[in-house]
Amino acid sequence: MNICEKCGIINNDTISICENCGNEIDNSLIEKILPFAKNAVYYGYLYRVDYEKQVKEQGEVKIKYSLLEPSNYYELLAVFALSGYIGGVSFQLVNFIGKQIVYFIKGKLEKDKEDKEFVEFIEDEEKVKRFAKYINEYYTGKHHANKIVADAIIEEEMADFASHEKGEEFAEALKKYTPEEQGELLELFTEIAKGVSKKRREIIPQKDDLKNLFGDTKKTFVKEKKKNRKKKNKKRK
Repeated sequence: MNICEKCGIINNDTISICENCGNEIDNSLIEKILPFAKNAVYYGYLYRVDYEKQVKEQGEVKIKYSLLEPSNYYELLAVFALSGYIGGVSFQLVNFIGKQIVYFIKGKLEKDKEDKEFVEFIEDEEKVKRFAKYINEYYTGKHHANKIVADAIIEEEMADFASHEKGEEFAEALKKYTPEEQGELLELFTEIAKGVSKKRREIIPQKDDLKNLFGDTKKTFVKEKKKNRKKKNKKRK
């Protein structure tokens, strides 16, 4: 998908100038934010939803497993949610791009299970609102997840980092581990925790980047939000 970084409209892949606003198509900023967006979907939303459900039903997280990687659709939603953090219009932006993707999906000759699930997701306003909220809370680090859920998510991030970055070293440390000799393993856990934090700092979007992304559409939503707020205040008076 070729997306205009000024107005957020999806253009044909062969288009170099946005058909909606005339801006030159450049997806470099979107691509810059995508690595963090993927993590936000994976850890900030998918794991959180699953683990919150377990805690609600069972009082604890009993099953920990690797969830399916988020699709490009959801990663793109997360980019729009993150951009909307500046201006407080994340839901509006997610809904905006989500409906465009649904239109694209409905135009496909063949639709797979993932396509159908995405359409159902976008048509559920409460789920879309929760998605936007959770993505932004992952970005700020000030999420309101249950502590059991938050700790379980941190464990998943550390486990994934360990398997990708410290796989052999971690396996060797586990083989040597004994209750009496914990030093090497504890040291490795500290390295892993630092590695996760460093990686997050390296890919976290800068506020200026989020502010500049989809600027035209965001201004429209911010104005609408202010108008609606004024109407509500008038009614209260």
